[in-house]
Amino acid sequence: EKLSVFNFVDEHFEIIGKVVYFYCPNGYGNAKMNNNFFENKLKVAATTRNLNTVKKLLEMTTFI
Repeated sequence: EKLSVFNFVDEHFEIIGKVVYFYCPNGYGNAKMNNNFFENKLKVAATTRNLNTVKKLLEMTTFI
């Protein structure tokens, strides 16, 4: 099943390689597309990180 058929208002995603970039301006807690949605549709195990967490992880790698 193609993900392009799903259209939730104000929720947008882009798949680049093995990464799904997901934008939900109304808050992740209100999102219909969430971690479970992508796991079920893509048949993969997934984890979710918000932008602040990704930035902090990137910052931590500069110390290694």
